[in-house]
Amino acid sequence: MPDLQGLRRQRRWGGIRFRILSIVLVPLLFTAATLTLFFSNRSVTATEREAGVRAMQAAHLLAANAQYALFSGEFALLTQVVTDERREGGLAFAVVLSNDGHVLVRAGDAPQDATLERLAREGRKATQNMIYAAEPIRLPPPAPLADFGLHAAYAPQTLGYALVGINTAPITAYKTRTLLRAGGVMLMVLALAALVAWQLSTRLTRRIRGISRAVDRIAGGELAVRVPDGESGEIGVLAEGINRMAEALQTHQAELEVRVAHATARLAAEKEAAERANMAKSRFLASASHDLRQPLHALTLFVEALKARINYPEVRVLVEHIEASAAAMETLFNSLLDISRLDAGVIEVKPEHFAADRLAARIRQQFAGLAAEKGLRLRIRPAPFHLYGDPLLLERILFNLVSNAIRYTERGGVLVGWRRRGRQIRIEVWDSGQGIPPDKLESIFQEFVQLGNPERDRTKGLGLGLAIVSRLGRLMGCRVGVHSRMGRGSVFSLAVPLGSAELTHEARTPAADAGFPADTLVMLVDDEKAILQGMQELFDSWDVDLIAAQSPEDALATAHLAERMPDLILCDFRLPGARNGIEVVNYLRERLASNIPAVILTGDTAPETIQALSAGGFTVLHKPVRPARLRALLMHILNRNKRKAAA
Repeated sequence: MPDLQGLRRQRRWGGIRFRILSIVLVPLLFTAATLTLFFSNRSVTATEREAGVRAMQAAHLLAANAQYALFSGEFALLTQVVTDERREGGLAFAVVLSNDGHVLVRAGDAPQDATLERLAREGRKATQNMIYAAEPIRLPPPAPLADFGLHAAYAPQTLGYALVGINTAPITAYKTRTLLRAGGVMLMVLALAALVAWQLSTRLTRRIRGISRAVDRIAGGELAVRVPDGESGEIGVLAEGINRMAEALQTHQAELEVRVAHATARLAAEKEAAERANMAKSRFLASASHDLRQPLHALTLFVEALKARINYPEVRVLVEHIEASAAAMETLFNSLLDISRLDAGVIEVKPEHFAADRLAARIRQQFAGLAAEKGLRLRIRPAPFHLYGDPLLLERILFNLVSNAIRYTERGGVLVGWRRRGRQIRIEVWDSGQGIPPDKLESIFQEFVQLGNPERDRTKGLGLGLAIVSRLGRLMGCRVGVHSRMGRGSVFSLAVPLGSAELTHEARTPAADAGFPADTLVMLVDDEKAILQGMQELFDSWDVDLIAAQSPEDALATAHLAERMPDLILCDFRLPGARNGIEVVNYLRERLASNIPAVILTGDTAPETIQALSAGGFTVLHKPVRPARLRALLMHILNRNKRKAAA
C-alpha cells in the first residue's frame, strides 16, 4: 500500500507553489542578506574607526596638556589635567606614566600597572571591550640660534606617556541596533514578497489542480469530462490540448469497444472449440494408452512365462530380443505416465536429509556401463556433504539429465559436478556433445521436443525427459538451468539446499523375502482373456494358485467352489459396465467379509484416473507390468501380512 502521507509531503514540497516561492524568496533572501551585511558592516566599521581616531586625539591632547605639568613636576596640576581630560573626553580612564613606565597619575578604571606600561609602549590597541591609545610626552624643541642663523642639533627627550581608554560597549550596542534594524527591514521585505508570490502561486495552482482533477477523471474512464475554458496563455493552451485528447480518446474507445466485443465473441468460440478438441485428445490418448498397454502387458507376461520353458539357446536369444523390445516400449509408456502423474498433481515431495555420495554412487552404478559402451568417459566428482530434498525425485532428475547427456554425446565424456554456494549445492551435468542452439534453450523443456532426431529414432526417447526434469524441478522448488555452446557441449544445473549430517536418516535395506508363503491364493479380475491366460501361465511358473476371472461374480463363484479365502486381490481398473476396479475390490471385500490386500492394475494414464487411485489409497501398478516387479510386490505384501498375523 503506498505511503499517502509521504506522497502528500512530496507533492507539497515539490509542487508549483513551493517552486514559485523558492524562485522569488531565495534570490531575494540572498540579495537582502548580502546588502544588509554589507551596509551594516560598513556602518559598524566606520563607527569603530571614529572611536579609534577619537582615542588617538584624546591621547594627543592629554600629552600636550600634561607636558608642562610633568616637566615642572607639579603633580597637582598634572592630576587636574588628567581628571579634566577624562571627564571632558568621555574616556573610560586616563593615565600619565613616567618614562620608565611607572604610573604617575591615573583617573578612571584603568588596568594594572604592568598592563599600562605595555599598552603605553604599543601605542594603540583594540580589544573586545576597550580601545587603547598612547602618546609620548616630549619636551618641545629649543628656539633657533639667531646669531649664527643655525639650528642646534636636537634629540627629542621623552618625559613620559599619556594613555587613554575608550569603552566599546556603546559601539557594541550600536552594532546590535544596526543589525536588528537591518534584519527587521529584511524580514518585512521577505514577508511582502512571500505574500505576493503566495497569491500568484495560489491562483496558478488552483487552475492546475482543476486541470489535474479533470485529467484524473479522464484517466479513470470518464472520457466525457472537459476542462473549463476561459484561461489565456500557456494554461489555456494546455486546457485546449487536454480537451482535444479527451475527445479523441472517447472516439477511439467507442471504436475499440466494438472491436473488443467482436474479438471476444470470436475468442470465446475458438476457446470452446479448443477445449472440446483438448478433451477429445485427452480421451483419445487415455484410451489409446490403455488399449496399447493391455496387449503389451499380456506380451510381457507371455514372454516371462516362455522364458521359464525354453531349453534351446537359439530360441532363448530370440525371446530375449522380444523382451528387450517390450522393455523399450514400456520405457516409452512410463514417460507418458510420468507426465500424466505430474499433470494430475499426485506426486508428493518428501524432503529429507541424505548423503550426496549415495546419490553419486547410484548415478555411477546406473550409467557407467552405458557410457563405456559408447566409448565415453563418465566422471562424477566426490560429494562429501549432505543434501536436503526428495532423494527419489532428485535421483530421477539427475538420471534423466545424465541419460540425455550420454545419449547426445558421441565423443569426450560426461561430468557430474557439485559446487557449494552458501547454503546451497549447485549440481551440474556437463557433456561434450553437439550443443544446443540459443533459440532452442527454452523449447527443449517442452513435451515431445527433440533436437537432432528428425527420424524419430525410438532409441532416443520421445522427447519427454527434459519436460519431466523441468516439472520435477518446479515441484521441488529447484529451477533447472542450461547453458550451451554449439560444437562444445552443454551444462544443465539445479540448486539444492544443503543438508545436515546430524539430521540424516540413513536408509535401511529391508530383508529380502524368501518367496511366496505356502498355499498362497491370488484372485485376479480382468476383462482381457489374453491377460488372464498370461497371468495364469506366470503364476503357474511361480507355483502360486490363481483364480482368474473376467467378472467379480465369476471370481467369487470359483472361490466358493475352492472353499478358500484369497490372500490378495489383483484387479484391473477399467472393466466392462459401470463399475471400475476400486468398486470391484470394495465389492469383493464386502462379500468375502475380509479386508483383503488389493493391488489395482491399470493401463489408463488419464490425470483424473490417477487422482482417483491416489485418493483411494490403493497400491497401483501401471501396465505393462514387469513380472519381476509384480513378483517382488506380491511377495512383499503377502509376507508382511503373514508376519502381522503371526505377531
